[in-house]
Amino acid sequence: MDRRGAGHQPPCRPRPRHRVPPRPQRRRHGLSLITAILGPQAAPAAELAALYHQRWEIESTLDEIKTHLGGPRLVLRSRHPAGAEQEIFAFLLAHHAPRDLTHHAARHADQDPDRVSFTRTLRVARRHLPGRAAFPLPPGAHRSPA
Repeated sequence: MDRRGAGHQPPCRPRPRHRVPPRPQRRRHGLSLITAILGPQAAPAAELAALYHQRWEIESTLDEIKTHLGGPRLVLRSRHPAGAEQEIFAFLLAHHAPRDLTHHAARHADQDPDRVSFTRTLRVARRHLPGRAAFPLPPGAHRSPA
């Protein structure tokens, strides 16, 4: 061990400086996609690029449902497959309502609906809706005590 202490590091040797010429600025408007598909005939590049964008739309939709509608502790409460399926359909319908509102508003403003924020639409809708929606009971039904 050196007498200067355990934490001391030896001085760095100066490295010779090399001048690296700057790279020409080229803008790429393409998409690089790595796939296990061999041969361009099996899956043309334009088709793969379109599917890639479609995949991210699906991922974004799942994020909107899980994060913004269901919250961080989204758990399906039903113990039976039919009930779980019903809950999933309920989440899909709850997601469709603000998306439909967004679509109509964007089209009215001559904008692309994909450019309108789902979370912002959801916040606006939550501000303008009462805390709980009240549905009239059918005749003869009894209201359970809350």
